[in-house]
Amino acid sequence: MSVIVPRGSRSALVLLVVLALGTGGCAIDTVEMERGRGADGGRGSWTATAVPALGAFHAAPSVTVGLTVRYGRTPMRATVRTGPDSECRAEVTFDGRGTLRLMRTGDDTVYMMMDEAHIRGGARGHRSPEETEAEVKMFAGRWVKAVPSAPVVKMAAWMCGLRTQIPQASVDVTQIPVPTTVTENGRRFLALAARARGITKEIHITIGKPAVHKLRVTGGDTPFTAVFSQDDKPVGAFHPPAGDVLTAPSDRA
Repeated sequence: MSVIVPRGSRSALVLLVVLALGTGGCAIDTVEMERGRGADGGRGSWTATAVPALGAFHAAPSVTVGLTVRYGRTPMRATVRTGPDSECRAEVTFDGRGTLRLMRTGDDTVYMMMDEAHIRGGARGHRSPEETEAEVKMFAGRWVKAVPSAPVVKMAAWMCGLRTQIPQASVDVTQIPVPTTVTENGRRFLALAARARGITKEIHITIGKPAVHKLRVTGGDTPFTAVFSQDDKPVGAFHPPAGDVLTAPSDRA
């Protein structure tokens, strides 16, 4: 059976996660695409380049996301592998606070695993040396099953949902921005940009061999850049053996 986290360790676990995420939270509004206006040439590039790229993107068995984001004052990088359903795995590296691994299974169960550096970074200035050592001993390298109200569940939902922020190929062509062409590092991309409520959302699609390349969001509380690659590899999310999992008390926030 699963190992229950003692209630005395409840605040320690919550503190580690909240410090990692910062107070900015994980939510970011999905910017609705502005209704497009412009010449037929822009619409033609949508049909020739964007439609096949978007179709392949959403049909891919898995998509890997290289994510750079800042939550509140905490910059972080993550590698996220997500499937067409709820399955998702992520490795998140915080600036000066170690690494956090996240895993969400097909039934929306979320597990997290903290390394020693992550625990020590989160406890620094908030826990005594004795408390820190106890938390390292209890949590480092162990899977913890998160309750639905835990901050890490919101983080996993946001990361695993990045794929859904890319529009479907079947979207009404009159409901999209007129595509433009941009060049970055010598590569040409079809760019779709939308602006609303002080947030700019831009999608880059490679030209020549159409593929969704990048989603960049600027403005707002949680700016980020997500670079995509797609392949046939399985996500590999799984339920760890019950005896290897720490389970938080049911009343833990």
